[in-house]
Amino acid sequence: ASASASAAPPPAARRSSNLERATRAIAAAWYKMTPEERQRYVDESAREQAEYEAKMIKYTAAVARREEYNRLQQERGAEHVQREERAKRARESVTQPRSSYALFAAWRRRDMQAQGRAFDDLLTMNETLSAEWRALPPAERKRWTDAADRDRERYDAELAAAMDQQQSQSHQSQ
Repeated sequence: ASASASAAPPPAARRSSNLERATRAIAAAWYKMTPEERQRYVDESAREQAEYEAKMIKYTAAVARREEYNRLQQERGAEHVQREERAKRARESVTQPRSSYALFAAWRRRDMQAQGRAFDDLLTMNETLSAEWRALPPAERKRWTDAADRDRERYDAELAAAMDQQQSQSHQSQ
């Protein structure tokens, strides 16, 4: 009976008492600090809290997407949802078609750089390009709308090919 009375406390109890001592020491050190000294830790805590919240937004968005995917699979059937996912991946793999203005602006930016024209900021350059676009005569503007139509045709063809490739890959995996 005397041997059990002198035995060391169980590990969990030792950890608990060590944690209590450490917590008391940290609290005492905190209260001895001036408000200016504490501010560093308050700022760091706020920064870490903001990082955590940003990560949680991404995490909860990913969880929500997965839950929505699972819900749609149950509601519409797995095959239908998989087809939609393949179509989405195909659309994302193909470069979107550009508008006539976007094609014109890209061409003019390269032309301006080749001429050595420099702009102080992007806003000024975009305002200049926009004014040039509005001043284009209809025949010149048609050149760019035709180019945009060709780019749309390219997109449609690439999208169809990507959809076919996604379809053939899904058949091979089954």
